[in-house]
Amino acid sequence: MMKKILILLVLFLVSGKVQAEKWQYLRNGIAYQIVSFTKTPQETFKLHIFKIDPKQYRFKPVLSPSGTRQSVKSFAEKYNALIAVNSNFFDIEHKPLGLVIQNGKTLNPFKKISWWGVFYIKKNHPFIVHSSDYHPDDHIESAIEAGPRLVINGVIAPLKEEISAKTAIGIDADEQVILVVTEHPINIRELASFMAKPKSQGGLGCINALNFDGGSSTQLFARFSLFELNLSGMSGVPAALTVIKK
Repeated sequence: MMKKILILLVLFLVSGKVQAEKWQYLRNGIAYQIVSFTKTPQETFKLHIFKIDPKQYRFKPVLSPSGTRQSVKSFAEKYNALIAVNSNFFDIEHKPLGLVIQNGKTLNPFKKISWWGVFYIKKNHPFIVHSSDYHPDDHIESAIEAGPRLVINGVIAPLKEEISAKTAIGIDADEQVILVVTEHPINIRELASFMAKPKSQGGLGCINALNFDGGSSTQLFARFSLFELNLSGMSGVPAALTVIKK
């Protein structure tokens, strides 16, 4: 398995050109970066990346009224958030699937899925664990359940081939939370490889990372005093993760 993972990482590094802009510091504790990965002249992927200090910002999962959907821009405006991305998967009745905890209160129940994981914040520290390793705790401030995990303790997860637009979340060695939203469809293995790749080699250096809902749900909205970004999805979503100043 390790040999297969290493081969995938090498293929990602040599099969295309990666161009990363310098980190742009939007305010204390939040930085933004664009990374373009070009495999062929006709095949380019653009990644929008935010690096966020969980000691300075709240990660607040939010839900739309039952059975409804809305854009993450609407969520951001409603909660006065700096950043909002789509989060949980949902069923045909537009009900979110998997755990959602907001301000210590469970808004949506845990769902036992073997390949899912949980991102959560506890005492200002971020965590990503396999769903089977998640245990309820009164000190957990917020949580989102989705999947699959992309990076597990610094190692690229064994992933099935799948290509679509992606939204993902990761944690680096400095306990900074990394949000990634792709502007174009990308192979999930290549995204995981880039997130796990050490910072010294141009990657994001994520120790752990988790995939959120993607495809037509993928969307991002960010607004700061001198910066605004709106990547609208093809449809609204019933759940989002917002980033709010403490």
